[in-house]
Amino acid sequence: MSEPCENVGYQLIDRMVTPDEYLSIVDHLDWATDLNLEDIATALEHSLYGVVIENCGQVIGMGRIVGDNATLFVIQDVFVTQLFQDEGIEIAIMDALLIYLENHAPDRAVIVSLPSSNHIALFEQLGFRTTAPDAFGMFRVIDRTAPDRQKIPWA
Repeated sequence: MSEPCENVGYQLIDRMVTPDEYLSIVDHLDWATDLNLEDIATALEHSLYGVVIENCGQVIGMGRIVGDNATLFVIQDVFVTQLFQDEGIEIAIMDALLIYLENHAPDRAVIVSLPSSNHIALFEQLGFRTTAPDAFGMFRVIDRTAPDRQKIPWA
């Protein structure tokens, strides 16, 4: 990935990452993966929504939503390359994904994600709750009638 460029800044774009861009980001995260372009292409084609963050025309971050488009939505693959981490880009990606869900998911739809342990605090800040004391699965429910949308009725 390229170094930050002068006077351009980051651009959040409503579009799905390409399979090549996906592999490039994962490679820059030093993840051992056996994913191939065909599998990645299939996964991305079945996604409901995606965003990318670009710097100087290079994709440096991404996020996508998968699910049944009715009752269950999964926030998936919120990635930012190492060079650009800790700059708030993950928050911008999550904000875009949650805005999409607020505008498109039906009332009472459940949003889940499986964040890495170092991102649990970010997800909790955005209204997600752990599913059990020892589990890392998290959820969030769309409830437009709740006075405090981050409050989960049964939590």
